[in-house]
Amino acid sequence: MAPDPILDDLTIDGFFDAAALAIELHDLFGTYATAVGLGADGTVLDLTVFTDDRASFDAALDWAHCLVVGDARIDRIVLMSSTAADLDVLAETDLDDYRAARDTFRTWDVEILDWLQTDGDTVRSMRLSEGGEWPDG
Repeated sequence: MAPDPILDDLTIDGFFDAAALAIELHDLFGTYATAVGLGADGTVLDLTVFTDDRASFDAALDWAHCLVVGDARIDRIVLMSSTAADLDVLAETDLDDYRAARDTFRTWDVEILDWLQTDGDTVRSMRLSEGGEWPDG
């Protein structure tokens, strides 16, 4: 795959980098969903954003699958999406969807680091919501 100059220096080294990107994407696109493909060192290798009526968790998961099949350098994925839901209330179906995605991608030796949801001000992490921790660096 040819390098994308926009992604040249973009890395996600931890939760705060990911959360900042989620909010920035909300500011740019409003309604969106994405699967961010990461290399082992946190380098963003793919950032394809689905907007408007194509902005769904399923679209992001489908794209994540394409990333894993098409680029062997990708070993971690961060899912991100905008939401109008109350982020103080955790939807169990969202947590179930995150767990199912994590389990599915694990069979391909790819880690789903998190699914971040944002309303533009607040970010909810599915990983942290279930008591997990983000890996260092």
